[in-house]
Amino acid sequence: MLINHRRQFGHKDTFPCTICQKTFGRRDNLDRHMLRHRDGSLFQCNTCGLLFSRIDCLQRHTEAKHTQTGGGSKRKPMNDGNPVLKRHITRKDNPEQFYDLRVLSTQPIPKFNTTTTRYKVSFKELEVQDLPQILKTLRLLFGSIISNITEFMQSTDLIRLSVQCSELDFPITIPFMKVSQLSVETLLREIERVLQSYEQFVLDDSLEIEMTHVELSVGGTRNQGKYVDLERFMKTKQCILTIRNRDDLCCARALVTAKANLDKHEKWNSIRQGRKIQEHLATDLHTRAHVPLHKCGIEEIKKFQAVMSEYQIHVVSKEHFNGIIFQGPEAEKKIYLYFHDEHFDVITSMPAFLSRNYYCHKCKKGYQHKEEHRCNNICTS
Repeated sequence: MLINHRRQFGHKDTFPCTICQKTFGRRDNLDRHMLRHRDGSLFQCNTCGLLFSRIDCLQRHTEAKHTQTGGGSKRKPMNDGNPVLKRHITRKDNPEQFYDLRVLSTQPIPKFNTTTTRYKVSFKELEVQDLPQILKTLRLLFGSIISNITEFMQSTDLIRLSVQCSELDFPITIPFMKVSQLSVETLLREIERVLQSYEQFVLDDSLEIEMTHVELSVGGTRNQGKYVDLERFMKTKQCILTIRNRDDLCCARALVTAKANLDKHEKWNSIRQGRKIQEHLATDLHTRAHVPLHKCGIEEIKKFQAVMSEYQIHVVSKEHFNGIIFQGPEAEKKIYLYFHDEHFDVITSMPAFLSRNYYCHKCKKGYQHKEEHRCNNICTS
């Protein structure tokens, strides 16, 4: 009960590393992390000579490689008594030689044309010493892994990835996006954001990947999903404020309307109803951002964001399975726009939009119970 209370009300303790400033949710994870900053803290296998950064990694290695049921030991490799040598991975190598990919479980959900698959990735002997080498190795390995698990998917299908390893308190999650948009750089950016440095990512261990795949059918006469009818969706979701305009300023109109809602503008009702003041505010925003009075896309929104620095703009896209396709720099005030059919509306409540009780602005997820929500950030949403 105490743990749930601390998580629910934001009283959870954090343990920062005094060297690299990375924070952990548990003291034991910090202690284990600190071993990476100490000289002479590597652990060597007495059987094959491999080196590990943590004792538990050495123990798992010993159990997996040198122990059989009944207490016997596996035969030592034939290497003239010398320890197994690690080597660098190069572009000439086949990355698949340096890892094992095994399916742990598969859970199909036919009703939603969705399949969730859990994989275990075990890395083999690699020599990785400095940051450029780490980055190069991660790019080659994860590029190969992503290629393997998406090999038989259509480019328009949707995919979400969750990566869990021993260095993380909670998984790294890549939100839903089209298969064609998923790249190794997307995953590496999220790893760097969570771990603060690629150097913290361990390659002498294994990790688990959970992949959710949504197969989007093309053509045919299959039954429609619950919210294929956009008009019915908009009526059902009262958290969406519809922008009604006859010009090409729906994006700016949506932004100034969302801003007025957050600021409790004295003329909120007139702005919300799309009266003349909404047009004046939208035109003024175009002028300040040096954006011509025409239809706007992501590039124009970036310019709007530059002159609205006190607000963090998010764009949720219908075509991207209601995923976020743009988010500005971190700011206390959050604006969410809904982009559909080349039109922008305002989302006034993300929990209601996702049919959840709560929404975490850090990891961009909705959830039902505060005590059950877990992410790599200190979240009190």
